Amino acid sequence: MSQVQFYYPLSYNPELLCSSADVTTVIGLLYNNIIRQDNMMTGIASLSGAIIASPSVPADPETDQNYVYDWVRDSAITMHEVIAVAKLDTYSGWCAKLTGVIKNYIQFTKVVQSHSEDVSLGYARWNLNGTPSANWTVQNDGPALRIIAHIDAVESGLLSEVVKQQALENIKVDLNYLVNVYLDSCFNIWEEVYGEHFFTSKIIRRAFSDCRKYEIFTDFIDSAILDECISDLEDRMQLHIQGRDYFKSNITPGSDGEKGNDKNIDVLLALLYGEVGKNPEFSIDTSRSMATSAAVVRSFISEYPLNHDDMAIGLGPNLGRYPFDNYDGDTSDHYNIGHPWFISGNAMAAFFYKIAALAQSDESLIPRVQSYFSDVYSQDIESVADIVSLGDRHILTTQRHWDHCHMSEQYDRRTGYMKSVRDLTWSYATYLMAARLRAAL
Repeated sequence: MSQVQFYYPLSYNPELLCSSADVTTVIGLLYNNIIRQDNMMTGIASLSGAIIASPSVPADPETDQNYVYDWVRDSAITMHEVIAVAKLDTYSGWCAKLTGVIKNYIQFTKVVQSHSEDVSLGYARWNLNGTPSANWTVQNDGPALRIIAHIDAVESGLLSEVVKQQALENIKVDLNYLVNVYLDSCFNIWEEVYGEHFFTSKIIRRAFSDCRKYEIFTDFIDSAILDECISDLEDRMQLHIQGRDYFKSNITPGSDGEKGNDKNIDVLLALLYGEVGKNPEFSIDTSRSMATSAAVVRSFISEYPLNHDDMAIGLGPNLGRYPFDNYDGDTSDHYNIGHPWFISGNAMAAFFYKIAALAQSDESLIPRVQSYFSDVYSQDIESVADIVSLGDRHILTTQRHWDHCHMSEQYDRRTGYMKSVRDLTWSYATYLMAARLRAAL
């Protein structure tokens, strides 16, 4: 299968990092992937509120994969950023449009949940009309992320009372499911490995912790039960530490040697999306979290030939999902080798922006960042501004390899040009997360 070829120059302007114009364009590109009455997929039964992962289908030249489905995890992560943008005065022109999207998402979730007797409520991929797609996997981080997104919506102040009540009912459905399966094995976020995953445990733990703050949920599920669940999950998360100074992605017995089971960008995503105030041992600013993130970055430096050129000009390194990944977005071309992902670089930027924000009030974090990352990036880290500059390296890398704000899933490990499925919604959501965290600084 022939790949789309890109010929735009690989360039970037450090003066336009996360510019208002770029962020606005990215919001629009993300908005294009949300099903609405004025934005339906031709020939596909759809409901407003569904969010496609990408508009790519097998007939397109860039892939043999179909991404025109609603993945629960991707949609919940996207909704988190939609809500954040809708609340900002900076992008007030988007508020009414995005408030409508939030309402539709809540209604779409109700439809999805009504079909959960046909499959598990943890089923990861759904048709755009709210019915389960064929032959997919259970990934229990999905309902947990959906709870987090719904609580974001309830707390946003953007919902009518009727929609707010529907959101609360949706949360109860997902909460009741998770209390019964929270320690069950399931597939990881890359839909490749079945087992016990750090990301899944940390995200469910956050969902329970968020629900624990509301009487409406602790009356529904006794608070003591939620506390026990949280404690069990923290015991499980301890197993990802044993014998190492970093968080191991997957701890399923007999899984050693399975792809991505050790150092994996999904642990960094867990630190970003699963942060709660309890038990600081698992917080994003701990030595172990920094050791994990540094180990992930270090594992990719020699993985991609592209890093030689980008790091020579103070960018990157470019990051993928995990070392020796062989998914390139096109499985029938007999040339299967993984590439950098936009979500990975954007997530790394968001990590440094979060750490920089914490370091503003806790300067002891600065030497900790220095000890773990100075050798990786070949630069001294002596101030909050230096930590911010590490995040900037990754956002500028994104802006070097995108095409006027368009972001695919991956870009070529050698040439740096985009490849795989186009306009990946998750790429846009992670960029907006990083831009939001940087603006807050």
